[in-house]
Amino acid sequence: MGGYKTPDFKQLAKAYGLKYYRIDESSLANENLMSEIFAERNCVVDFWTDGLTTISPKLEYNKPIYQPTPDW
Repeated sequence: MGGYKTPDFKQLAKAYGLKYYRIDESSLANENLMSEIFAERNCVVDFWTDGLTTISPKLEYNKPIYQPTPDW
């Protein structure tokens, strides 16, 4: 199994005593939720997308961290 892996952001937020929000595209229309997130200031927002997506810039194998692809 491949793909893009991330840490468990909910557990990360808990470890640092921060509020955690998991949102998706439909959540963006919820003005109350968006206001709450922006008022929080220090929190973790975990944004989920459906389907395939591209992460950019990205690190390439055997290249230094200061040379992401695409070259900007």
